[in-house]
Amino acid sequence: WPIAGLLAVAFLFRHRYLPEYKSWIVSISGFLKWPKEGAFSKVTLGVFLASILVTIFLTFLPEIAHDSLCYHLNLPKIFARNASIMHMKYDLKSYQSQYMECLYTVGIFLRSVPVAKLFHWLTGFLLGMALMISIDRKTQNRALAVFMGAILWLTPTLFNQVTVTYNDAAVLAW
Repeated sequence: WPIAGLLAVAFLFRHRYLPEYKSWIVSISGFLKWPKEGAFSKVTLGVFLASILVTIFLTFLPEIAHDSLCYHLNLPKIFARNASIMHMKYDLKSYQSQYMECLYTVGIFLRSVPVAKLFHWLTGFLLGMALMISIDRKTQNRALAVFMGAILWLTPTLFNQVTVTYNDAAVLAW
């Protein structure tokens, strides 16, 4: 309930920006529409969408990355246990907690590691979409934009790490 209340207050104060948010969602969804012609565009978008589905599925598997369990999820678990993101005297990492670890705390607070992992997945997805939109605006070539976004998404660094609670994709996106 505290998270839902916080989101409601945020929407209350930012309601005049909802049309801008809607246009942003429409521009993102424009890249996910199936092209009418061009085999290259269809194959590229098909690979991109298939990899999106695979990575979403992988976020719901148990966390097995040692760095995630020992480092990136440890502090959010302590934050959730204390119901606060204030620093702790005995944990030096809490003095420099990263934004994604605060978002992971929301997932841990909801007792769901997959929710925490979906925050990281979302940053990688939005990074790919931002690249597509910026390339499309510069070149007016949707096929090139989707291809370059798929190339970024399928790089091993991004593709392998959006399904775990690391901070790498988030650092690239920010």
